Amino acid sequence: LVAMVANGALTTSMAKKVLTVMFEEDLHSIPNDIAETNGWRVISDMDTLIKLCESVVLEPQNASQLEQYKLGGKKIWKIEKFFVGKIMAASKGNADPERMKEALALVLEKLNS
Repeated sequence: LVAMVANGALTTSMAKKVLTVMFEEDLHSIPNDIAETNGWRVISDMDTLIKLCESVVLEPQNASQLEQYKLGGKKIWKIEKFFVGKIMAASKGNADPERMKEALALVLEKLNS
């Protein structure tokens, strides 16, 4: 479990969930199997993150935020945070936050040009 956190396969919050399952529900499975079964894996592949970011940013219900972003101004950071929250929700918290922000910046830059 520690190795999975150290190599970036799990976040600390995912590891806590795995640990809870290990001690309360499934005393015989190994951490890797529990994480796989429950879908607790960090998404760090840039191509996957870019696709996820594009799908969230281009959703029809987010069109007004995208238009506000394209207009620019002082409040762009709020719109970026809005998209970060939506993307994290879409990934069920599994997206690597730093790489996801990089992917979001690439997607927004591409759509803004």
